[in-house]
Formats: sequence, structure tokens, C-alpha cells
Amino acid sequence: MAIKEVGQNASEISSKAVSETAPTNGQVLKYNSTSGEWEPGAETDTDTQLTQEQVEDYVNGLIVAGSNVTKTYDDAAGTLTIASTGGGAALDGIDDQSSSNDDQITITDTAVVINEDGDDVDFRVEGDTEQELLVCNAGTNRVGIGTGAPTTALQVFGGQINATGTSNPGYRIATTEADTTDADRAFFAIATGASAFVTGSAADDTVLRARSTGSGKLHIGMGSAIKATVTNDGKVGIGTTTPVSALAVDGVVSLKSQGSDPSTSEDHSKLFAKDLVGADCSLLLHCDTASFVDTSVNGLTTTVTGATCDTSDKKFGAGSLTIDGSNDYVTVAASSGFSWGTDHTVELWLNFVDAGDGVQMFHSFGSSSAKGAYSFVKEEAAESNNGAVAIWWNTGGGWSDVTLVYSSAFPTGWHHYAFVKEGSTWTGYLDGTSFDTTSDSSTLPANFGTTDLLIGRYQNSDGSYAYQKAKIDELRISQTAVYTGNFTPRTSAFPSSFSELYASDEQGNVTKISPHNREGEWEYYSRNIKTGRCVRINMESVVRDLGELTGKNYIQEEMLPIQPELEPELEPEPELEPELEPEPELEPELEPEPELEPEPDGR
Repeated sequence: MAIKEVGQNASEISSKAVSETAPTNGQVLKYNSTSGEWEPGAETDTDTQLTQEQVEDYVNGLIVAGSNVTKTYDDAAGTLTIASTGGGAALDGIDDQSSSNDDQITITDTAVVINEDGDDVDFRVEGDTEQELLVCNAGTNRVGIGTGAPTTALQVFGGQINATGTSNPGYRIATTEADTTDADRAFFAIATGASAFVTGSAADDTVLRARSTGSGKLHIGMGSAIKATVTNDGKVGIGTTTPVSALAVDGVVSLKSQGSDPSTSEDHSKLFAKDLVGADCSLLLHCDTASFVDTSVNGLTTTVTGATCDTSDKKFGAGSLTIDGSNDYVTVAASSGFSWGTDHTVELWLNFVDAGDGVQMFHSFGSSSAKGAYSFVKEEAAESNNGAVAIWWNTGGGWSDVTLVYSSAFPTGWHHYAFVKEGSTWTGYLDGTSFDTTSDSSTLPANFGTTDLLIGRYQNSDGSYAYQKAKIDELRISQTAVYTGNFTPRTSAFPSSFSELYASDEQGNVTKISPHNREGEWEYYSRNIKTGRCVRINMESVVRDLGELTGKNYIQEEMLPIQPELEPELEPEPELEPELEPEPELEPELEPEPELEPEPDGR
């Protein structure tokens, strides 16, 4: 714009003459097209804002908008709006659908921060098919993998945690020492595979390892108490944190009874417990309840039909099995323990009253003409009404039997009966005394054991059934010849198990450490693999016989170490000699026991 001055006054502005009229206060210089001059006049245009075109030119010079950003200028309102087509200001790849949180993601020169202001806003990462691949729950301050509602500080749901490395795959759970170098770090680790934290592990091995420096130990605790400890040099302590050997136990060690001797291992001897009852016992009915439960290791199912438990007339315990000869019997499920072809013993307490009393334990082999049974009869008509025990069988080709006969009818009242097969020798015992024996090498049919055992019921040839009458207590069937000579019946119920302690060497030779047999007698037992001999010696008989020859009381001297607290009172123990010597009441039972003498040489 050119201004031409004449003296101190402007005479032209942009080649237009300036009026000589003097302006008043507040007036502005305005061009009058009618007069063709610039003249004083009142201000009429109060709009001082930039035009839309001016603003847009200015804004466009400052920003470059994304493809989804629009700019709207309101000339009347004097405003400029910058917005995305999705409903709010945004950049490509970021969708802010909130109305109040304007700083969910903060980017600085040194950090990327999510939820800078600590609002209750969750952070979630989705996978291809997993909507909650990673969730940071701001409201609970927890992290979830595979779950949007973690219940702990870190929860992994529906998968496994797998940490792998080139040489040491596994997981490091915790560290409590200074984390300076890996060698100094104490950690607890679980790993799999060869060389997994330890030397010598194989590809399929799983390793549980604790590493610490110095004399650190691995402790296993319950509550606030340490229950087990492993030291750095490999010693294990149970109940003690200072084991002095490979295994140290402060407390009682229990060995569960095994059914058989352990296998041999080179350079190893073994200590084990063996159940002298459970290993061989096929059936054991104490008859104390109306369900007549089998308490042997087999736990065979029993089904009661009509039979009752008499709680007033019994030998031991709470009751006896009573069958009245009229539709009363007990069914025992089939078991291989009833395969009579091997050595075995059937024993029970019976209370016979009437002449016809008896009991049969019967197997049907699938038809009325194929069957077998054990029988105990008070008066057997075919044997001149003498008492008899027998096993007999018929597989369809005729009857076979082994029958042992008593010298008269079996007595009334409660008595112990045993029928024993040892090899080809069959022996019947009444109250521990042999009353008949025979040799029979017949091979018993394999059908025994494949069908149920019926106690008190027998099937006749025409298909009808016969029932027996008796009272039974403590019925036990064993797959071994329990008795090989006269014995004293127990004065209490049979134990459901009877465990003894044994030691076996590298070759498999076995020696019993606890000095008793299942009947409670003092016995030496040894089985030698090299010689093939199994030796059992009744030590009470041996020591008593030796005492009679020498005049010395060896039993008294051997018993003293068992009661060390009595030694000051029993030395020289003159007051006990009349009580223990000569013990005449035991001699008839244990002396001479001729049937035990061949066993040390013959087994």
C-alpha cells in the first residue's frame, strides 16, 4: 500500500485522495467510493477473527492428518474440529473408545507406560483363538494367562509353563541369595531331559533340584516344622536336619509286609517284612458280623443267604456263623486261592451238637455231575458213624476222594479242625493232634477255584440242594501246609496279617531276623539258594532238649537280654529258677515233636 505525504499530512493512499476533513475521536479512515476519497467515519466492522480460508491455511501448514482424520471449521462459531471418522481423535492402529481416559498409553523417550494414571482399566492381549491370552487386571492387581479373572498374583489357566534353554531346560522357582552370578544364585528347579541341571540324568528323567552354596540344605516342611532334609553331600534325614549317614531316621521305621521275597540285585542286600499269613491266606472269616467279611488280603465278596451270626455262642470275637440245615449258606466269590492242587490247609473251629451235624464247602464245576467239596462231619455213616474230614471231586467221570477218619464221632462243643495237604500227604487234626494221615498223589481238577465257594450248601446229582447244620468260627483257608506236625491251636482269633522281618543277600539267601513263626513259637528260618534247602528249627524244643542233657536252663539265659530293665533284680536270679525250671506243663506239648526233626535236613 503506497502512502503519499505532503508536508506532515498524507494526501493520497493507494493513489486515492485523502479528505481534508479532520476526524473526531474514535473515527477511522474509510474509503468513500462516491467521493473517491478517504474520509473520517465511524467503525462498523467489529469481526477480528480470521476467515475460514485463513484458518485452514494456517492449520494445514502445521499438521498432516491421517486418512481417517477430518477438519471442520465453523465460521460463525469460530471453532475448528479435528476428528476421526470413527468418532474421536485417533491415529492409525490405536482405537480409543473411552470417553475419559486420555492417557492409557504414554510414550516417552525412555519408556512406554500403559495406564499411567492408575485408573481401573484392564490391559488385554488377544491371540488367534484365545481372547484372554494375556490380561492385566487393574482392579485386582493380578495377571492372568488364559484367564481374565486371575485369582492369584499370576495365574496360568489351560496350559503349561515351559522354560527351556540350550543346555539346562527347566524352571527356576525362586532365589533368595544375592543375584550376582549364576554360580552364586540359590534356586529351586524342576527340569526334564539329559543333563537337566544335574550330571547323569537321562532323556526321559525328571529332576528336582535345589542349588545353594556352602553347606546349604534342601528342607521339606509341613506347617512351620521341617520334616525331611537333604544335605549338600547327599545324606537324607527324616525327622532330623543333621543326618550322619546316607539315611538317618529319628523315629520308627515301618516296613509294609510283602507277599513274596524281593528280587536279587547285584552288590545289594535287602531288609524287608513278609506277611506269613497274608501271603498264603486265601480266605479268613472271623464270623463276628452278619455280613461275614473276608479279612484276607483277597477281600473276597461274601453273600449271605439265611445264615445268621450268633453273638452268644462263639469261640472268639463277637459271634459265630450259624447254619441250621434249612436253606442257610454263605457264598464266597471264586478265587484262584481255592485251587486245591497245591499244598493247602483248611481249618476252622466247629461246634457240633447233634449226630447229623456237619458242614461242607462246595464248588459246582458248572453242572450237578461235576463238582467238588471239603466236608467236616460229626458222624459219617459210610465210616461207621465215626467223625470224618474229606475232600472229594467228580468231573463227570466218577468220584474220587481223600477221606480221613476219626476213631469215634467227633466231640460236641467247640473244637479246632484242620485238613492239611503237604505234597501227596494228607493229614487230619483235631485240636492240634493228628488223628489220621494218608498218601494220595491224585491230581485235583483245575475247576477248583473257578466257581464260587458255598459254605453250608451242596448240590445233589439230581440238581437239588442239601444243607448242613453247624456253628463255625475262625474259618481260614491257606495255600500252604500250615501244620506239619502236632501243634497247639491258637487261644485267640487268627490275625489278619502276621509280619516278620527278613534279610536277603545278593544271592537271594533269606534269613528271618524276628525269631517267631506264625503260631508265635520261637523259630529259626533260613532258605539257601545254593543248596536249595529251606530250614526251619523249633528253637524252644532244641534249647529244652539241650537243657535236659546239660542240666542248664538255656531259655532263662536267652530271655534275660529281652528284659534289660529287670537284670539288677534277677541277678543271680535264684528266686526265678523254681518257676522256670523244669516247666513241666510245656514238655508234653513241645516234646518230643518228632515230626519237626526231619525238616532241617529235608527242606
